[in-house]
Amino acid sequence: MRSEEIIYDPDPPRRVEAERVLRAGSVDEVCDTLALLQLPHAGVHTGGDWAWLGVACLRLLTHPRAAVRASAARGLAALARSHPELRRGPAAPALERLRADADADVALEAERALEEFGPPGGGRGEHRSPAG
Repeated sequence: MRSEEIIYDPDPPRRVEAERVLRAGSVDEVCDTLALLQLPHAGVHTGGDWAWLGVACLRLLTHPRAAVRASAARGLAALARSHPELRRGPAAPALERLRADADADVALEAERALEEFGPPGGGRGEHRSPAG
């Protein structure tokens, strides 16, 4: 008899549950929920509306825990890949500020997220700050 590894692949939460966790969940719950909401099929579970998630990620960029800030930056990058219109809003400036985060991992995630946003004013590519 051959043993098979069982892989647990949870579905993203419904929007109401996701909003509750993102507002009041533990650090692990928030980070896990953000990761699940980045899955390609997450829109099916959240009603196809993504703007609320962008607002939640922006809010979480200032969370006191570094893991949550880094997860929020990854969430914005994922949204920018599938919703290019996000690149014209407040997300890029917020990520620029996050590049100066005291936590090196958070700063790196902000830099990676900005790469998804592309240069100021247009398409994907390397993002350059106004200072250089």
